[in-house]
Amino acid sequence: MKIKPKIKHLIFDFGGVIVTREPFNFSKFDRKFDLEEGTIKDIVSTFVMKKSIDSSFDEKTSFQKNFSYLLSWKDYEEILEKIYKTEGLNQEIIDWIQEKKKECKISLLTNNSSDIHILLKERFEIEHIFDYIFVSGDIGLAKPDPEIFKYTLKNIRADAKECLFIDDSMENIESAKKLGFSTILFIENKDFFEKVRLVKI
Repeated sequence: MKIKPKIKHLIFDFGGVIVTREPFNFSKFDRKFDLEEGTIKDIVSTFVMKKSIDSSFDEKTSFQKNFSYLLSWKDYEEILEKIYKTEGLNQEIIDWIQEKKKECKISLLTNNSSDIHILLKERFEIEHIFDYIFVSGDIGLAKPDPEIFKYTLKNIRADAKECLFIDDSMENIESAKKLGFSTILFIENKDFFEKVRLVKI
């Protein structure tokens, strides 16, 4: 039987793993502004994706050009602020990472805008726990594109077989798995800790 190599690199997704979010009632704001169900969520999701692959994307200009007839930029900013307030650090995972730093290199691989560097350093104060930080908005590539995983491997100077990738998206997990990564689909903390015990770290 072929023995799997020891894991030397732990690579984490951000949203849904390092930071978790309470359910947000988008429908409440659709009703408030007399919009079709799902409109606010679609706008937010569209801008999140655009910012995650283009660091120069101007959200305010794009909003005013395409959606200002639906609600004002000020109202939209207030909705975003309420969404951000539902986010919080997954402290159990942070504590576990701090322990594993003695044995492994720790990376963050996230589909996000370049603004996340400020969040990591100033809001969540966890920038220091990562040896490497890879942000789609900086790179111009996004998960599940295999190229962003190859980019990560090149920069951490590792083989995929030495890496454990943790993400809450099955699509991202499958992409990494095809390249030879060990993977864990993150659902919740208890499930993660049960699965990671089976991995040779």
